Amino acid sequence: MNDHLYVDRAREYAEHAERSVYNASYERPSMLELVGDITGKDIMDIGCGAGTLLSAFAKGNPRTLAGIDASPRLAAIAASRLDRRARIRVRDVREPFELAERGSMDVIVCSLMLDYVEDWKAGFANCRSLLRPGGSMFFSVTHPNEAPSDTDLGECVLVSELWPSFGLEVSRYYRPLTQMLQAIADAGFILRRTAEPQPATSLLWRDPGLFVRLKRRPRFLMFEIGNPPQTK
Repeated sequence: MNDHLYVDRAREYAEHAERSVYNASYERPSMLELVGDITGKDIMDIGCGAGTLLSAFAKGNPRTLAGIDASPRLAAIAASRLDRRARIRVRDVREPFELAERGSMDVIVCSLMLDYVEDWKAGFANCRSLLRPGGSMFFSVTHPNEAPSDTDLGECVLVSELWPSFGLEVSRYYRPLTQMLQAIADAGFILRRTAEPQPATSLLWRDPGLFVRLKRRPRFLMFEIGNPPQTK
């Protein structure tokens, strides 16, 4: 889905994600704040794209960094950008991780990628297997208040929207909050935190109107979910 953007125009998309107001002045700083201190932790970015978020994490003194992305071209850009600071692979989160990788991560981050996955069951199961006991997964999605006007609020539906920067229709899944929470519970995760991100001050100078709109009506919703601690 959306190969015309993430494969055919991967380089252009990578540059857009770096500077876009929704990324640079809204979602990304909010995600970094939610994750917090990563000193000495093993971190994986699922749907890492061109590695922009991983580059920010690299400054926080993690023990190891890794990333996966389903787009070979975006993964190649990320690998070049991170050089040897992170291990980058082409992979779909719905594919099981190797046995040696299970229980190897303290933190998983997934920024605005689950909007493009219809069924979260396999992806969540794989993420949970990857996390150590007590580890956390942080993810962001389009806010459920962004429901299409002709959609039943209880449905998960494929919607398309125009991305003016590219002149393209991009498809994603709208999912109601109840389905998100059910998927978290079904995977055996613990819900630790939710957050409606606030725009960074830099957006006030870049686009004052958008700054005010996002303060009043968040565009994204963020979660911290946890792998239960190991029982004795």
